Amino acid sequence: MFDTDDYDNRLYAYESDAWLSFAFPAYYGKGIRNYVLLQYRLTHKIDVWVRWGILSIPTGQLLGQAGNNHGRY
Repeated sequence: MFDTDDYDNRLYAYESDAWLSFAFPAYYGKGIRNYVLLQYRLTHKIDVWVRWGILSIPTGQLLGQAGNNHGRY
């Protein structure tokens, strides 16, 4: 869950990813970010990784900066 005034006060959050990989996205405004990371071992040498995430923001909030909005949600 995040709640910031604007882009200048954005919040960075570490997110685990597949082996030897990670994400470090920035969030601003109000919203909730959830993700699930699954690992399935097929054989001794082969793993399958699946990462699924969702970003929920309140209705009516604009995405992007002033003059460069990508849509209203």
